Amino acid sequence: MVATLVQAHEGESDFNKFLGIDTQGLSQEETIHVQKHAVMDDLEKVGNKANEELANLPGLAKIIVGKTNINIYFEGEDVIGVQVQDGKITTIQYGTIEDVTFNVYISDNVFISLEDNTFDLKQALSNKDITFKGVGFVGKMKYGMVKAVLAIIGS
Repeated sequence: MVATLVQAHEGESDFNKFLGIDTQGLSQEETIHVQKHAVMDDLEKVGNKANEELANLPGLAKIIVGKTNINIYFEGEDVIGVQVQDGKITTIQYGTIEDVTFNVYISDNVFISLEDNTFDLKQALSNKDITFKGVGFVGKMKYGMVKAVLAIIGS
């Protein structure tokens, strides 16, 4: 019985465990679809996990981010609106948010790399699997600062 349970979960990614989904036996396209819907269905959990990661941001990055509104567009039609203040997500919702500072675009390749446990932010940015644009004067200024910081850390 233990061997059966281990075999049943061998192919499961950490990302899928986090989302609480089982994608075994699904095609890559079906897996991506299920993952996206799991993210959309539990935005609070996703926001909490993101806040854990944001807590590790250096102080300079938190200053650059400051108060920022972000619309995250997934390949297809799904959009998440996020408000960040002082390095912490204060709002996360399905759909766009007003007074946006950044638009972020995420390709399905990001979900594939998360499924395979091979996700690398620098690589995703380099491959343009994740792109972002500043909106308005403040957004464009922050975009320039973020690009500079990414260049310094080697992205």
